[in-house]
Amino acid sequence: MKRITIILWLITISSIISFFYVDYIGKEFGTILQKYVNTEVKRFTTNVVNTAVNDVVSTWNTEELFIIKKNDHQEIETIDFNTRNVNKILREINQVILTRIQNLEMGETEDLQVSEIFKKGNYKKN
Repeated sequence: MKRITIILWLITISSIISFFYVDYIGKEFGTILQKYVNTEVKRFTTNVVNTAVNDVVSTWNTEELFIIKKNDHQEIETIDFNTRNVNKILREINQVILTRIQNLEMGETEDLQVSEIFKKGNYKKN
């Protein structure tokens, strides 16, 4: 009877120690995983924003973005932004970013400039 009691105590103590050890390891891996996920999210969003800006701005002629006023001698007096066209570009950039982020949330990575590992992954479950 005494032997069974000792074995039960050892099993109980081992279970408690194992529980706390697994909990500690889970917290450590959780912290590491959270840092990795945050880094990847920043990388993806930076990629989405940069490619959206480059794609939209490349379709516009830069001369359409400025209003240049010259005097009679064809010397430049003032340079100002064409706010209508600048706002159109900003609106297009915002729309492209929103669309690409929504596509990324749906698991569609074809239009993103990311490695093939991410393009082959199935993100719809995430």
